[in-house]
Amino acid sequence: MPLTTMDLADLIRLLEEHPEWQAQLRRQVLGEDFVALPELLRQLAESQQRTDEQIKEMLAAQRRTDERFAELAAAQARADKRMEELAAAQQRTEERLSRLEAAVEALATAQQRTEERLEELAAAQQRTEERLSRLEAAVEALAAAQQRTEERLEKLAAAQQRTEERLEELAAAQQRTEERLEELAAAQQRTEERLEELAAAQQRTEERLEELAAAQQRTEERLEELAAAQQRTETGLNSLARTYRNLSSAFGELQTAFGATIEEEAGAVLQIVLEDKGYRMLQEPYSLALDGEVDVVMLLEDPQGNRVWALVEAKARLSRRQVQDWAQQMKSEGWQMRLATHGVPGPYLVYIYGIRVDESAIEAAKQHGIGLLTGRGERVAPRERISPSAGRKSA
Repeated sequence: MPLTTMDLADLIRLLEEHPEWQAQLRRQVLGEDFVALPELLRQLAESQQRTDEQIKEMLAAQRRTDERFAELAAAQARADKRMEELAAAQQRTEERLSRLEAAVEALATAQQRTEERLEELAAAQQRTEERLSRLEAAVEALAAAQQRTEERLEKLAAAQQRTEERLEELAAAQQRTEERLEELAAAQQRTEERLEELAAAQQRTEERLEELAAAQQRTEERLEELAAAQQRTETGLNSLARTYRNLSSAFGELQTAFGATIEEEAGAVLQIVLEDKGYRMLQEPYSLALDGEVDVVMLLEDPQGNRVWALVEAKARLSRRQVQDWAQQMKSEGWQMRLATHGVPGPYLVYIYGIRVDESAIEAAKQHGIGLLTGRGERVAPRERISPSAGRKSA
């Protein structure tokens, strides 16, 4: 029988209102293992506190990650107006390296056309090609580092949500970069038309390429720091997952123990009530699992020597709706047939048990003619027995 949070809260409040019931409840449910429950709860509280601290560390690591992204963007901004945009796009849009590489190749192609027209600058152009080769190697190394970073980031979906929001902003920046690259292509056309001015521009390009190489070195160092921070985040998440599994297991055990306690309490109260009325119990009470579980099934002999089956549905908090549903289910011919196939042929004394009972539930029990039990005993006696034969009822 499922137990809701409201039912558990009502049971705790009821025990606080009636301290004398606590001793009786302990006698019924506590065993050697359950005595250790306070210590288990204390350990769970300490585990939760450690979990909170780990989450704080993860948040701090994420903030450091954000700061490093900002530093990368600032470092790239120092590059050449055209090459700086290319390097900044590479740094801010790590997932779009393929498009950036295509742009670099396009720029290299345009540079090749410039070289064909600048025989007098052959030596300077050679130095440019050598630096571009080193830049391409650095870009490939950055792409490999980015692949490793993406594999680690796939394990951090929750923490990465904030990063993805920033990447969306970077996507917009990439769009602007692509637009600037188009402007760069147009500028390259103008450069080809102004070959005489290229000598001075080539000198500035070499200086900016040197700055870009330095910025690339700083980028690689920061990516290594990011990988280390990412590893610490993964370790914290693994620890948090283990703690959550332990908490879930402990709560499930507590819920199972509490449900069994209500059923045992209902069976004990029913036995006392019926023995006072002259009934004799023929076998130990048990529960029966059909499409829905019957919490207590008890075979009895009445004062006239007739066999009768007492059936009880147990709830922590009892509402009018629950009484109506149980009464209608017990009067259902199909349900009675399923009971008979499982060795409970009737006739039936139908009861419902609640630790905390709404006033409307008492009225519903009287209206439907079924018995109602609480920890104090019988609040409403069943008006009649339910006979499964042809739906007839006998008093």
